[in-house]
Amino acid sequence: MGPLAFVMTIMGCADGGSACIPARTVPIAYVSREACAAAQMQILADNSDLEFPVIQAECKTVAPRIARQESGGES
Repeated sequence: MGPLAFVMTIMGCADGGSACIPARTVPIAYVSREACAAAQMQILADNSDLEFPVIQAECKTVAPRIARQESGGES
């Protein structure tokens, strides 16, 4: 398995930051948890259109996907 990447999930929460559910995943892969965390404030500002009393951002690790090569059937 190769190196991990980090993605940010935007969580929509009830008042007080409780009962959070995933609302969006930001389509950017970060190379480190620190890089992901550094982008959180801007990402939250960019996603302020969500209709929840509170929104939060959470950095999560993801393993890189391995592309499967399909045979085209051509020779």
